[in-house]
Order: sequence, then C-alpha cells, then structure tokens
Amino acid sequence: MKTHTVKQGECLSSIGQRYGIPWQKIWDHNPDKHKDENNRKRDPNIIQPGEVFVIPDKEEKQESGATGQRHRIRLKGVTEKLMVYVNCVGKPRADEPYTIVVDGDCSQGTTNSEGLVEVLIHPNAKWAELTVGKNPLEQQIFGLAIGHLNPITEISGIQQRLINLGFECEVTGKMDQQTRDAISEFQGNYDIEITGDRDQKTLDDLEQESHSNPSFPSLASPDAQDGISLATKQESKMKKIAIMPGHGGADEGAVNKYYNQNERDFNWREAIELSNGLESLGHQVLICREENVDERLSVMQRRANKFNADVCFCLHHNALDRDASNRHYRGWGIYYHSDKSRKLAEKVRESFRRNLSIGPNGNGLKHATPGGHLNRVFNCIRSCQMPTVFLESCFIDHNEDCKWLLNGGWFEVVNALLEVVDALYDDVTEDSVLDSPFIVEPEINMGDKNKYRYAVNRGEKPTKLDSIKRLLRIRLTEGRKNVLKNHPYRLIIKGELFEGKTNEDGILEHEIAGDATDATLEFDMLKIPLMIARLDPIDSVKGIQARLNNLGYEAGPADGKPGELTEAAIRVFQRDEGGLVINGMANDKKTQDALKTRHGK
Repeated sequence: MKTHTVKQGECLSSIGQRYGIPWQKIWDHNPDKHKDENNRKRDPNIIQPGEVFVIPDKEEKQESGATGQRHRIRLKGVTEKLMVYVNCVGKPRADEPYTIVVDGDCSQGTTNSEGLVEVLIHPNAKWAELTVGKNPLEQQIFGLAIGHLNPITEISGIQQRLINLGFECEVTGKMDQQTRDAISEFQGNYDIEITGDRDQKTLDDLEQESHSNPSFPSLASPDAQDGISLATKQESKMKKIAIMPGHGGADEGAVNKYYNQNERDFNWREAIELSNGLESLGHQVLICREENVDERLSVMQRRANKFNADVCFCLHHNALDRDASNRHYRGWGIYYHSDKSRKLAEKVRESFRRNLSIGPNGNGLKHATPGGHLNRVFNCIRSCQMPTVFLESCFIDHNEDCKWLLNGGWFEVVNALLEVVDALYDDVTEDSVLDSPFIVEPEINMGDKNKYRYAVNRGEKPTKLDSIKRLLRIRLTEGRKNVLKNHPYRLIIKGELFEGKTNEDGILEHEIAGDATDATLEFDMLKIPLMIARLDPIDSVKGIQARLNNLGYEAGPADGKPGELTEAAIRVFQRDEGGLVINGMANDKKTQDALKTRHGK
C-alpha cells in the first residue's frame, strides 16, 4: 500500500483528489488517526504537516456493455464547500453582497442572516480573496489560505485561531510573549481565568469559538476556521477610540476676544470630525460627552474605561495665564500621565511635527504629574486605564495661533490624529498614505473604431457593452507630495489582476472594462478599496472636492456644496503649494490651475 506524508496546505480532500479516492475512505483506512494524544476525537478536516497516512488501493468497478459500440463513461466531479462567516465588530455582516476569487475563479453572492458565505471549490484550491460589502468605505477584504489550519494541539494552530478571531499575534510556532498576551486577552473576553497559558479549558473554548464542523472538509471563516487560516484579518485592525473634548455647555474654556472665538467650539468641532474619520475607517468611537454639556472629568474618564477603549484623545486648546507677561507663548503641546501612554504621546508628537503648520511649545511633550502647574492636566486623564494623551493644539488666545485655527489648523489636528491611529495598527511606513475612497479619472479610449462596432436589439432590455475600455490612471504618493516612483503594486478589478510598477511620475495606467465601478489596490501591505467614477471639471466645486480628496486633503463628500470642510481643505492646499492667496475659495483660478497641475487632469 502507498503512504502519503502531509505537507503544509494539504487536507484530506486534496490528498484524496490526488489519488482518486474519496477523503472519507482515506480517513476510515487510518483508524489510528481518529483520536489525539489526549484520546479525544479528532476533526478529519485538520491534519498536521508531517503526518503519514496509508492510502488504500482503488476499488475496481465493472460495467457491462455491448461490443462494437461506443459507450460514454462520465467521471463525477469532486468539489468541496468553503464556508466563511463574516463578522464586523462582533456582529455578522448579514445580507451583504460579496465577491470571492478562489485560485482565479470569481463568484458573487449575498451572505445569509448569519453572515455566512458558501461556495463550492476544487479540493486542491489553495488561496482565496473575499470582499464583503458594496460601499468601498465599508468593505472588508480577507486573504484566505485554504487548508493551512494546524491542529489546536500545536502552538501554530492556537496562533492561527487567535488571529482568525481578531487577536493580535503571529504564527511563529513558539510560545512567545505576544502569543501569551493574545491568549490572556482571549481568556478575559470569554470569562476564563487569565493565565496566558494553553490550559485545556482555554483550548476547548478556543476550538468551540472556531466553530469546528467536521462535515465539511476545508471549511473556514473569520471566526469559523476548519481547514483555513486567514492571511489577512482586517477586523483585527478595528479599534475602540475614546474622545474627550474639553469644556462644554456654559463653559467656553479659553477665549480669543480679538477673533471672538472660544476653545469649547473648536474642541467639539475636532471631536466630531475625528469621530467621523475614524468610523469611516471601521473603528468604534465614543465621544465621552454631549455637545452642550459641561461634563465632570470623572464621568468622562469612567465612560472611556467602561467603553474598553484602546486609546483615548483628550482635546483642548491652551491659554496664557490671565496676568501673563510671556506673550510669546504659542504652539502645541502633548501631555501624558503614565508610562504606557508615553509611546502614544510620542507618536502624536511625530505626527504633529509632520502635519501641523505651527511648531510646538518647547519640545512639545510633557509628563503630567499630580501637583504643580500640570495638576489640571493630570486630573483630566488620571483615571484613564488605556493609553491616553492630553492635547493642547495651540494657544487660542494668541492671535496668530487663533488665526491658524480659523484657516484650517483644527483640520490639520484631525488629520494628524487619524494618521496616528493608522500607524498604531499597520506594519507599514507611517507616511504611506492613500486616502479611500480614491476617485480616479476614467477616460474613454475608443482606439480603432471597427473594434467597437455592435449590433443591438431594439426593445426595453439594455445592451451591456463590456468591450468598451476606459483608461484608469492613479498616482501613488507618500504623504501629499512625494511620489512613489517605480513602485510595485497589484490592482484587482472585476476579478482580473493587473500588476506592475509605477512610472517615474508615480503613475500606474491600465485599460479597464467600461462598466467597472470599484477596484482593490495593493501596495506596501496596504489594501485600498477604490471607487471608479468620472471626475467633474476642475472649475466645479465637485471636481475640486474630488481632486482634493484624492490628494489627501479631506474636503468632505464630493457633493458640490462648498462647506467648512471644503474651505479648510482648500486653505491647507493653498498653504502647501505656496505662492497662492490663502482664501479658501473654490472659484480661485490660480488655485484651480495649481490643483489641476498637482493632481493631473
């Protein structure tokens, strides 16, 4: 009899396919494999690399037929079912459209009420990419490694299941500190004694949460993993962010009498915009007070703790002492109260240095301790159990700082904090930015007229002209200005893969189907959902908004309404370009020309 040594990525279904034998017969022929080392029943879907299976001989089957005639013998096709349950922040993504590409074959459908995706796949299938959701801002994209899930008795199997359930660790095969921390977090979430060890209770609950289902070989899901390990787990990057805007209600905080501005209003404006930006990226956000309420500090801190926030931003604007003689004091400051908050504070300082057009007050980073002149700051964050920073974005009662706020400075603060959250949970360079949705400019490329000659029927049914092509152009940049030259990328549109390198101008170009409306762009470990739409003219508000968004200036939705976000984005763009009047006006001809030059068309 033959034997087969299991390799990484193989399962009984793929082994059975190789030898032309149903996987069940291989399993039944190896009864010594049916129980693990603890004498527990094993799942046949999960086998370990290095295991040796005895392969039974094929059974001969005889069929009678008349001589002198042709006979057709049909071999039954062998397929397996891939099942994926998709969650977002613990809730199933029910009745959502999905697209799944398995080894190049594309299928589409809708999840059921439990967020379940079911597709038939070939037993030898190795990789899949699953995209769930219609709106690019709400899409989740998962890379699936089919057949790679190791038994839970192995450390690598524990690590794979923890990753699939959204806990942060890497598959190293070693019981390292990151794995112990992930186990501790799992134990805490599922009311198990927190030890960080792989005790039997923890392994049993981890296996149960993985929804083991032996009736389907090679099954998997983001939290139902039999026979699969997720190569990418987008949900694991979704965090809880608490925001504590200072002052409120009748308490205006610091004021600037010359410009008739107050701290309370800017704190709230930054909190709302930051919340909207974080939620659009998939994070959960809690603003710890209502708009017109002067909430007690202890109440806001208690709400942040109850929310189990991963980080907390306390938003303020500074002011001089009432009898201050040091009128030169201006700029931003960042304060922290504990060692675990210092790393977050340092990241905020780095981002402020890159994104804010005013400098810090001193070195910009200070440790708030009880007593002394920073006692007020310490009391604002003293009870926060998560990494927390207290931000003074500027001296609002200094006329130059207040003028900076009015000209879009508050929006620079929001962008800087969004970059911080991105950097905390991405293993990519902090400056690598491509905003989503990225609206690109398609161009109809008719080429040879004879190539696009169609015969269509009269009637009510529309004719779909898939052969019409459009030219898709995208420029990749680091930050807002530095282009990524000769940079490798992958672009997936309607299941078709395009890959290559950008040109010397950081541009990639591809002809795409005329009816394409969305795509996925991959570079530097980023996966960016794209919306494909025709840009409005540069002299229209919608056209300006779309181009500003594409360049990372956050002008708000491209709806043709020139609101505060659009005006602030124009001001920041005008300042970055230099040589332009900083007026925030969309109809400024020189600004339009500069925007067209930077964006390209």
